[in-house]
Amino acid sequence: MITKEIKDAVMDVLKGRIDRENYGMLSNYRCNPRNHFLLHQKKITMSSTLCVHDEIYQDGKVIGEITYRYAEKKRNGMYKMLKPSIFWNA
Repeated sequence: MITKEIKDAVMDVLKGRIDRENYGMLSNYRCNPRNHFLLHQKKITMSSTLCVHDEIYQDGKVIGEITYRYAEKKRNGMYKMLKPSIFWNA
């Protein structure tokens, strides 16, 4: 069962990953450590490729799919990654 708390934790971790991808060492976003602990406790992992399509696993089963969007125009020489869309299977 996927609760709102789990959904918020996944989104928080993804926002941190995206901010690090976009800004590198200059990123300002910090994930709440409690969210990492919650995902570890519930045995939820995410593929960490940050490509167009990633998946969320719980105990080896796919429970969600993540799709990323990128900005249409380059900013500072690269396309910025925007907010992800998550489609939950369960």
